[in-house]
Amino acid sequence: MPFTISHAAFAAPLKKLAPRYLCATGLVLGSMAPDLEYFVALKPFRTIGHSLEGFMLIHLPLCTALAFAFHTFMRPTLPLMLPSAGGADRFAEPRDSWGLNRLKDWVVFIASLFIGFLTHMFMDEWTHKHTFFYERLSFLRRSVAGDHVYHWLQYGFSVFGIGALVLYAVYRWWRWRSGRGRDDRRPLHSGGAKLGFILLALLAAAAVLLLKAYSIRGFKVVELIAIAPFTAAAIGWFTAGVLVMHKRNLALGLLKLLLVFGSAGWCWASGWLLERHGLELAGRLPGLDYMDLFYMRWIGCIWLISFVLLVASCWRVSWRTADQKTEVIKGSGLGHNKRYES
Repeated sequence: MPFTISHAAFAAPLKKLAPRYLCATGLVLGSMAPDLEYFVALKPFRTIGHSLEGFMLIHLPLCTALAFAFHTFMRPTLPLMLPSAGGADRFAEPRDSWGLNRLKDWVVFIASLFIGFLTHMFMDEWTHKHTFFYERLSFLRRSVAGDHVYHWLQYGFSVFGIGALVLYAVYRWWRWRSGRGRDDRRPLHSGGAKLGFILLALLAAAAVLLLKAYSIRGFKVVELIAIAPFTAAAIGWFTAGVLVMHKRNLALGLLKLLLVFGSAGWCWASGWLLERHGLELAGRLPGLDYMDLFYMRWIGCIWLISFVLLVASCWRVSWRTADQKTEVIKGSGLGHNKRYES
């Protein structure tokens, strides 16, 4: 579907079928996993993402790292991007813990990732050419109002998915507002704190967009309109979240960002070198061709970025109020939370 996030609307409700054995975080990330290659590469770049091999080699490490990064740096800072009107900021405040503390939690998370991945593949069967359903269901190939049915389904499911997500969020807010959110109307953060956070996120996002625009020739609509802005927004939110969560130890926050962006920069540089010297290098390595090197580099970059992101997310700092000493805690999501929540 044109809007990758729409896939979440077809996966997240499955948690209601087995609340104890499914994880919403895993379902949502898994439902978007096959398209994550585009957003990592900042262009419509596709290798093995829509395959079982891709799930094992790309989606499993990447989605695990993204889950920890989201719950460590992004989810806690979401209220800083929402207005106080209607208690939107307080509604978005995290009220439960998240972590993979036990073997069962890992099994639930990975199983949810895979189920979400399967829902993505199932929806793509109806909305893309040369799929199992496309080849066997003739009505998908019919032309209606100047376009094929499968293409209309692609747009229709995208709009439905986004609409369903928005309506569900409004419904949850309305229930919260009618209950415990009715009495407490104080803003969660000051206006200055929110403005500073948003400006910091916008600055980081703008830097990503400028680098992307500078790195390509001409104006490529899909890359600059449909892909890069979403990656830039996520990076901006992540960057601001890291700095805010480490405001009492800014040096550590900057170090984490340096490691994450440094690994991404190394991956970009290795791709640039491969484009220019890949054929020559492949000729010197028996049994390998250019495409072998290409896939090895890409999967290696995914693992490198995932590893660095996971380390940055699981390396937290807490402060002892008694003596103001800093204690470094490793494994923030790997054993410090009492229970597993989605």
